Amino acid sequence: MKAMSDLQVLPLVTDGSVSTRTAGDRLELLTALITAPNFDPLFRTDVIKVPRDHPTYGWGCAVSGCQRAQGPARDFCKVHELEWVAAQKAGQSITEFHMAAVPLIPKSRIDPPPCVVCPDAPAWDARQLCYLHGSRWLRHHADVRGRKGMLPVYEEWLAKQVPFPHFGQCKVLPCPEQASSPLGLCHRHITHYERDRKPGGARPAANWARWIVTRNKPVPIEYADRSLFERWCRETGLANRANGQVSLLGLRPLVKAEIKWALFQHGNNPTEGMIWPLVWVQYLIDDCRDQRVDSLADIDQGNCRRLSRLLLFGMLNSLRQVYFTRDDTKEAGFIETDHFGVRFASCHSHIDLTPISELLQR
Repeated sequence: MKAMSDLQVLPLVTDGSVSTRTAGDRLELLTALITAPNFDPLFRTDVIKVPRDHPTYGWGCAVSGCQRAQGPARDFCKVHELEWVAAQKAGQSITEFHMAAVPLIPKSRIDPPPCVVCPDAPAWDARQLCYLHGSRWLRHHADVRGRKGMLPVYEEWLAKQVPFPHFGQCKVLPCPEQASSPLGLCHRHITHYERDRKPGGARPAANWARWIVTRNKPVPIEYADRSLFERWCRETGLANRANGQVSLLGLRPLVKAEIKWALFQHGNNPTEGMIWPLVWVQYLIDDCRDQRVDSLADIDQGNCRRLSRLLLFGMLNSLRQVYFTRDDTKEAGFIETDHFGVRFASCHSHIDLTPISELLQR
């Protein structure tokens, strides 16, 4: 197996000295493979929503009934992982641990239902209200209690509420969530924006809620520096990673197709190489987006997360089998045994012939 530092000396395409699948052909080739009937449709979309019990990419805690996400490369959520470590020290078996473990619910909704008032907005609190209506209820609750010294009746308040218009998708480049305010950010990214001290000073016009009701027009947004706000939206990452989703939004077409193909291939051969936790997959995607690469072969590994580099090795291996023909591998100095329908035990398809050539020249 090649060392991780040697990946870049094995390009995905040759320099054109032999007839091969050139850079201009790669997207067309992968598109044909991805749209083929035998390709799993789960991996065709730009926002891949993986079932929590997927045989290769499953992400749910292994404790029966637990609704939390497992930790990367772990079987359990964080709480149950700590409990399992303690149980092992106490001499418990895995069966005994599973029988005693209490299932947990997530601290925040993984796949929220729609708001009871706004059908296009996700709920964010226990009353199944969207971010805006939830904030309105809290203000109303505090106001009535402060002025009248009594608790407001929720049902009476709810009957007077009207739905807000659809604010579209969150403006943060990789985020697939629906925006929760006229600012164009989902409720998690609203929190991030405030925590980052509001770069660009974006804010809706004063009394914007009344503006929507009375004028039925988009709410004007005021900026101290619009370009700075837009830059923040481009460079900010996902706010929720432990939800079984992989977002390819914001990637260039070829690298997006390469990752889809690699995920599909690894799903068919999960025993080859290491496991691919979805959180790590998203790290690699984020690095590709940040570096604005056209292909996985272009990524600067020195500026990647360590976990991204671990997955990159397997993805490049799966792509070589597509990009190189049998004749191409001879010219490039390696062979892919999968081209011949052969796989040696405890060995990848890729075999580098360079050491053999150097030995023969001595």
